[in-house]
Amino acid sequence: MTFDSNRYEALYVPSFSKFNVLYLPTYEELQTALRISEITYELESNYFVSNGLGVVSEYTTVEFSNNVWIWRVDGNRFERNLGGGFEIDLPRVNLMFTDLYNHSVNINSSIFEVHFHSL
Repeated sequence: MTFDSNRYEALYVPSFSKFNVLYLPTYEELQTALRISEITYELESNYFVSNGLGVVSEYTTVEFSNNVWIWRVDGNRFERNLGGGFEIDLPRVNLMFTDLYNHSVNINSSIFEVHFHSL
C-alpha cells in the first residue's frame, strides 16, 4: 500500500484510556492483572512517501494504560516525510508485570531515507 502526499500523518494511531488527570486509577486498579492488554501492529510492504509525517502513535494518559505494544515493521519504505518516518510512544507497564510483559519493536528489511525534521 502506498501512503503518498498526506498533509499530516500518513498513518496516525491514537490510543485512549479512561484515566486522565481528573480520574486517576487507584492502587488496587494498577495492580490488577486483568488490566494488562497486548496490542500488536503489523506494517508489511508499505511505502510512505512525501507525507507530513510517516507513522505516528500517541497515547493519552500513557502512564496509566498498562498495555504492552508489539510493533512489527517488515519490508517498508519511508522516504521524504517532513516530520520523520516512524515515531511511536510506548506506554509504561506496571512494575509488577515487567518480568512477564515487555514492549517490542521489530523493524526488518525497511528503508528510511531523506526525512526533513523541522525545529
